[in-house]
Order: sequence, then C-alpha cells, then structure tokens
Amino acid sequence: MGGEPRADGDESTEVGWFAPGALPELDEWARLRIDTTLREDAPTWHARPGERHPALRRPDAL
Repeated sequence: MGGEPRADGDESTEVGWFAPGALPELDEWARLRIDTTLREDAPTWHARPGERHPALRRPDAL
C-alpha cells in the first residue's frame, strides 16, 4: 500500500484520478463495474469464465 500511481507502459499507458462524473469515455463493462461499485446496495457478482453480467445481456447479443 502506498506509493505513487504510475503507468507501467505495458498494461497501462496513462494513470489518472477522476470524479465519477468526469470519467473519460468507457465501454459498457467498465461503466457497469464503476457504477455498481459506487452503489451502497450493490450486490456482489462474480462471473464464471465466458459469463456476462445480466445488465450487459441484450436480445441481439444472446
């Protein structure tokens, strides 16, 4: 714990801190993870390999 955030040049090229309302454009999965984490009543959900979160299921994606 501790230290300074830094990009490792491999998995991340930039690091930054953002208020939830000031986040850059994100894909649906990243947005869902952040929004769910911020909710006090959010249930815990763990995905099995290949499983999608129910909120990301669309009739055309099944």
